[in-house]
Amino acid sequence: MKPAVRAAYWLVPPVFCLWLYWQGLKVWFQADDFAWLSLARQIHNGKHLLQALFEPMAQGTIRPWSERGFFLLFYSFFELDALPYRVFVFLTQFLNLALLSHLVWRLSRSRSAAFVAPLLWTANSSLIVPMSWSSSYNQILCAFFLLAAFSFFLRFAERGQLTDYFIQLSIFILGFGALEINVVYPAIAAAYVVLIDRRRRLLLSLAPLFALSVIFFFFHHAFAPGLASGPYALHFDPALPVTLLKYWAWTFLPMQWPDRAGHIPLLGRLALLAMAGAVLVFTIWKAKQRNCMPLFFLSWFLITLAPLLPLRDHISDYYLAIPAMGIASIAAIGISEALNSSRTVAISTLALAAVYLWLNVPEARSGVNWYFERSRGVRTLVLGVQRARELHPGKAILLTGIGDALYTSAIAHSPFAALGIPDVYLAPDNESSITSHPGLNDLSMYLLPTDSARKALEDEQVEVYTPGPTRLQNVTSAYEKKLLAQPPPGLPRRVDVGNRLESYLVGEGWYALEGGYRWMSRRGTVYMGGPRARSEQIALTGYCPKEQLRSGPIHLQVTVDGHPVDLIRFSDPETPFHRILTLPPQVLGKERIEISLEVNRTFQPQGDGRSLGLAFGIIEIH
Repeated sequence: MKPAVRAAYWLVPPVFCLWLYWQGLKVWFQADDFAWLSLARQIHNGKHLLQALFEPMAQGTIRPWSERGFFLLFYSFFELDALPYRVFVFLTQFLNLALLSHLVWRLSRSRSAAFVAPLLWTANSSLIVPMSWSSSYNQILCAFFLLAAFSFFLRFAERGQLTDYFIQLSIFILGFGALEINVVYPAIAAAYVVLIDRRRRLLLSLAPLFALSVIFFFFHHAFAPGLASGPYALHFDPALPVTLLKYWAWTFLPMQWPDRAGHIPLLGRLALLAMAGAVLVFTIWKAKQRNCMPLFFLSWFLITLAPLLPLRDHISDYYLAIPAMGIASIAAIGISEALNSSRTVAISTLALAAVYLWLNVPEARSGVNWYFERSRGVRTLVLGVQRARELHPGKAILLTGIGDALYTSAIAHSPFAALGIPDVYLAPDNESSITSHPGLNDLSMYLLPTDSARKALEDEQVEVYTPGPTRLQNVTSAYEKKLLAQPPPGLPRRVDVGNRLESYLVGEGWYALEGGYRWMSRRGTVYMGGPRARSEQIALTGYCPKEQLRSGPIHLQVTVDGHPVDLIRFSDPETPFHRILTLPPQVLGKERIEISLEVNRTFQPQGDGRSLGLAFGIIEIH
């Protein structure tokens, strides 16, 4: 190719990607990002670093490169400046586009197909999340490892040099640190050998890779066993083909096309049938001609999607980010051949490609803009609270005017604790504007009870802020006037003994606060509002360390207003423990009750003169 043509050949796909997802460069942190940002605060030595990188987290995943290492490295240099994180994601994706182009050219020997494939993949709406949300970098990085490893396998197949084989092997091993889907790579390489190359010795060369995948599977299952319930539980049932069909439809149509009832409009159904049908017909037609290259790329789609199909209750379009490149490659090869076919075939094929772009490109642009706009609110909130802490170093921060969007994208992921900003709470009036969301932390974890908020305002222990258009606004005076004008609500029925704003509810027998919890001596008391219904129970959350059990099991006697409730026995360390107890009927309807907690013995840690019983967090009636 001429230099100008060669430059355009390599530059157009990344430029198109940059144009389409430009807003993704400006997206700030949100949601799960704060869990990874918090890792830097947990590392004090080499052991902590290894734990942060390799301990199972987030539904039992172990992804040291794409999540933990990525955030640790960039936070150490750039802290809360999100732009360098985003730039690195884009650069990795640009490499992926070049690798996909190279792969399609190596297999099809068509420059036009190799040029079109990354463009079609880029336009797919499944890339919205990976190109907008830093926590989804695992999809981008895993795609890189799969494409890079397979590229070196093709070099090994062509040249027979062991250097290429071992480079492929090294990349494959590193890929396990990006995403669990990497385990299917040997199946992709095997599909190439069976369908295209057909040399037995190449298939035998993949045996060590299959062995590594099996070892990784059992290793991962041993250290991070799968969840038995919840959205990430695996289901091998008749829903598998239904899930596959959903993903197949989303490969061509954006996930947002079905209406709220799940129905696809007539135009969408016709477009889906035309595009999906064309891909399948072309693949079958070429296979009958003994050209199994499209069939290999269809195998890529199915193989990389297969591990995700059992996630029946957690179906997401961004799971298609890696599989979609297989369908994009089939379409690109089809377009290349159509251009050299009859005029009718060429026009029909280009029309289908135009429909695909017409459906996906606007959705991709609006999707990344949605993430950008959401992150602006999160950035205003988090950096505003950080500034409020600087202005009021001795006071807690109370947030009002927080809706569902800010709660789900920020508050529910504990961003302030992650960034080392203590004593930030939601004002009690937020409860009416926020709905509960399965899979997120309970709202009560962040909500300050009304009585505690009144007391904190009266004692000038808190400043109240609300989100404004561009910054947080201090509304302490107005909020205090509004809250104090309301009738006293009575003592809260949820007491966090580790919260300094609720210290007025903590009676005798407790030591000073320690990082969100509080140690009791032999006996400690807490005051709170009584139960309102006979069905209500009391829940205790705390910590029982192994040091307390060196002399044998320990017993905790719980008493409510002088009525013994239960005797709790601890024989194993529990950090934390959670116990639910039945309340005595005598305390029903009382405005104020006294909870007494007493252990049968205490212990003294080395170098600490205190006599410690148990550590407690939240005591709640519900």
